[in-house]
Amino acid sequence: MKRIVAALFSVLLLGAHAPTHCASALSRFHGEDAYTIDGRNVMTVLYDGTQRLEVSRVGADLRFENVIDYTKTLGSHVRRKTARVVRILTPDLREIRTSLNQDEDSLSLLDQPFAARIDGKTLAALAGLTQSIPFTASSPLGGAPLHGSLRAAGSLATVPAGGVRVAFTASGPMRGPLPELPTASIDGKISLVGTAEYDAAGALVRLRSRLRITGLLAASGQSGPIEILFVRRFAPDCAPTAAPTASPSATPSP
Repeated sequence: MKRIVAALFSVLLLGAHAPTHCASALSRFHGEDAYTIDGRNVMTVLYDGTQRLEVSRVGADLRFENVIDYTKTLGSHVRRKTARVVRILTPDLREIRTSLNQDEDSLSLLDQPFAARIDGKTLAALAGLTQSIPFTASSPLGGAPLHGSLRAAGSLATVPAGGVRVAFTASGPMRGPLPELPTASIDGKISLVGTAEYDAAGALVRLRSRLRITGLLAASGQSGPIEILFVRRFAPDCAPTAAPTASPSATPSP
């Protein structure tokens, strides 16, 4: 079971990226970060865009390049942004090197709670789970240990044939600076809940995660209880192929 957890809660991708049931290699994503201090919303940041993940070999190593095109909305201010993340995975799957990271908003598929791809043995083990299993993983904010449970969530219509859907919950301490509030620090708790769906090739095709931080904020000019909610949704950015004479279909949201 430790092997399952290690394969899932990792930024590593195991093997080359195989095509999913969609013709497009893009993933559509949506994010929302809501900051509440003393019961009052002080800031909400929205993200919408697409991501493309490419895998290639560099000698014996694997090279992963994630290109992110999105809009970031804060109040009436909307910015169009592009970011790239490039990482190298060694043949023994134990070392990963980041050669480029422009993802200042932490939106990359490579940095989500679940790995963007798992191997066949891990996929089969997940499909065979009959009960929840405990796990420990690193927090996406600050790296503190999170403790929780992982379980197979059953088959839904959205799960590709041969794929699997898993649900997860975890919690742990949160101390240190905060995104969008770099001069502030928090002493509190972080909790994570969500679901992830993999296709028959082990590629992550859908992810929904909700990360909540609660605690005490210490900052110049601002202090008191704070709650921050980070929501992320990823889904294939494609639709069934339309007939030649049909009107183009709208791109579905996650």
